[in-house]
Amino acid sequence: MDSQEFKNVLQRLRKLEDESALDSLLNRYCWQVDLMNWEEFGKTYIEDARMDFEAFGEIRGRENIVKATIQAEERFESMQHSITNREFTINYYDDSLNGRTSDRATATAYLIFAITEDSRKSPGKHFKMGGPYHFEFERIYDPDTDEGKAWNARGWRISSMKLRLIWTENEEIDKFGVFTKGKAKSLR
Repeated sequence: MDSQEFKNVLQRLRKLEDESALDSLLNRYCWQVDLMNWEEFGKTYIEDARMDFEAFGEIRGRENIVKATIQAEERFESMQHSITNREFTINYYDDSLNGRTSDRATATAYLIFAITEDSRKSPGKHFKMGGPYHFEFERIYDPDTDEGKAWNARGWRISSMKLRLIWTENEEIDKFGVFTKGKAKSLR
């Protein structure tokens, strides 16, 4: 194998590692909300991230995103967020003179979301919704997790999330209007 072939193999490996890391990031994003672990959920976003969910518009900043998510979802007994059909695009920018990269990525995916308000009072009653997601990601340097490496696959965070609701089931369960289009103005 000559040096160019070896370089190509390394580039393909880097892409696979990054896609796996982005996939893990989206899994963490879902799990932390479902577990109502708001501190860890917040860590999936960069500090100045944007979240745009048509039911309550665009929210800017990690802290505001976490607050809005708590307000929207902590009233439910249990939740299950599932992100499917993920497709990643990664854009690399290497500045070898300075030894840094400025990597960005995007993803499209589908959300399937189910909640129960109180299964003891209404067993079997649930609310479901779904629609397409569009994510943007940035790779950041985190000295707590990067083990001395300036940039690695674990450094990915969400910089922008947009969700468009296209279907719902049992909308009457969403009596607070949290997830119904245009009814959640108070979350801004």
